Amino acid sequence: MTDPKRPGASCRDAGDGDLYHPGTGPTDQAQWQRLDELEQLDLVIEAHALLDEEHPQPEDLSMHAAVHLVVENQLLLDDDVGKAARATLERFLNSGFDRHEAVDAIGLVVARHLFSAVRGARGDVPPDDFLNDLRQFTPEEWRKTSATNRPVRPRKRRGSKRRARSSRRRS
Repeated sequence: MTDPKRPGASCRDAGDGDLYHPGTGPTDQAQWQRLDELEQLDLVIEAHALLDEEHPQPEDLSMHAAVHLVVENQLLLDDDVGKAARATLERFLNSGFDRHEAVDAIGLVVARHLFSAVRGARGDVPPDDFLNDLRQFTPEEWRKTSATNRPVRPRKRRGSKRRARSSRRRS
């Protein structure tokens, strides 16, 4: 993937594969913000695909990564949305959640608003509604929701395709 700010350079040239991890967020915020959204999305998808087996894969990794991307970029904003997102992240971290799960929790609020907007169920949603929902979202609510609303698919074992191909060749 080419970085338009550095012609001829790949986003992975200088170890940029480490530019994003869901447990820490973007490691270099300035470099992260120079990337376009598709490059950011690729990094978020890659980072999730590399998580260990303790972190279940979401059923739709692309959608999950897109919501992560929205949250990560909200956390970097210097406005009311950014302040509310950072306060919510802190609230979850102080309640014992790791950063990845806190970002997932904020992502649920984002996803609810996106879903309502797409369905047209709420008409024009005032920005304050989102901010209020974010500010009022509690770790307890996330615990209840995450236990029932998080479809996951089993994680594929690394190297399984290679083993399957080599066993087919032998037959």
